[in-house]
Amino acid sequence: MAADLKQLSFDELQMLIQQARAQLGTARNDGIQQARKQITAILGHFDITLEDVFPGVTKRQPGRPAGKGKMPPKYRNPANPEETWSGHARKPGWLVDALRKRGVTLDQFLIAAPAKRRGRPPKSLTPKG
Repeated sequence: MAADLKQLSFDELQMLIQQARAQLGTARNDGIQQARKQITAILGHFDITLEDVFPGVTKRQPGRPAGKGKMPPKYRNPANPEETWSGHARKPGWLVDALRKRGVTLDQFLIAAPAKRRGRPPKSLTPKG
């Protein structure tokens, strides 16, 4: 299937790339389905679960590395307090839009950390001994 790519126009190359990406996605999904069937068959044959083979793998969220929990929010949308961002990954749309405005900084959206107590604990909490 050697095509002479030098003979194709820019638009034809773009179309070929789009078609190849679509086909690659289909082939990947087919491979995943085939692997899933094979893994299920092996697990069934030995009467074991995926958790038996990979402890903890089924307890994590898909797409997140094992051992990493959900990050707490660091920034909040003042217009809608339910919208938050941990400061990791891509900025959410509400934050990107807000930062485009003149004079707006990321620090303005920080969620205030609870104040830490300094000094000695109250006498009622001091150990007796």
